Amino acid sequence: MNRLTKFKIDPVAEALLPLGYLLLVLILDFITPKAVLTPLFGIVGLLVFAYCLTPGWMTFWSSVYAVVVTALFISPGIYMFFHKEAPQTDFLTPYARSGTFIAGAALSASLCAALSRARAMNDDFRDMLEKLTLPVITSNHDGRIVFLNRAAMDALGWGGDHHLSISYFDALAPKGVQGELIASYLRRFDQGNAVEMPPLNLECRGRRCLGSTRMMESKSTRLLMTMLDFEGDTISEKRA
Repeated sequence: MNRLTKFKIDPVAEALLPLGYLLLVLILDFITPKAVLTPLFGIVGLLVFAYCLTPGWMTFWSSVYAVVVTALFISPGIYMFFHKEAPQTDFLTPYARSGTFIAGAALSASLCAALSRARAMNDDFRDMLEKLTLPVITSNHDGRIVFLNRAAMDALGWGGDHHLSISYFDALAPKGVQGELIASYLRRFDQGNAVEMPPLNLECRGRRCLGSTRMMESKSTRLLMTMLDFEGDTISEKRA
């Protein structure tokens, strides 16, 4: 399961960086006569800020950008001061630029709020999995383990980021039947949750276990969640 990380910046920078960028946008507007460059430059900045500012700060700065830029662009005297080369009859350009910028500011604020909600839901789901006593592992199509809860780490005898260097198949495939397990694993990605699949026959530190699976799908990625159910006997005991 992917964690939607937020690019963190210093709280002081979170308050002042957008202000510096706004001044840069206004300076750019003063030195260039290109009608589309300043709104585009400002909107790109707001979209970048949507990934690193909190929703509260994002709403504040989007509003400030929209008000300041609209006031400067629409006011005929100020607009003509900034754009001395523009014809006196050019009345639509400042309004078009302001409308574009306001729409971009609103889009950026909405994007920031949506990202914040997605991060909160993602973190809540991870916290719920962490509290389960049942070992849970999530992995991608290539078998890379993306997340495992504390119970799974204890069952596998792993600690820290140990799982980042070991694939799902190396960790859980019984020796001699790894190819069969990989084929069954990949079929679950092909068929999704439309078909009920039998549990995977896995092996974990000498213990047999069944892996009940569930496909987790989103617009960006597909992950397989495996819940481990250990049988009572170890493999050595069964062989004896």
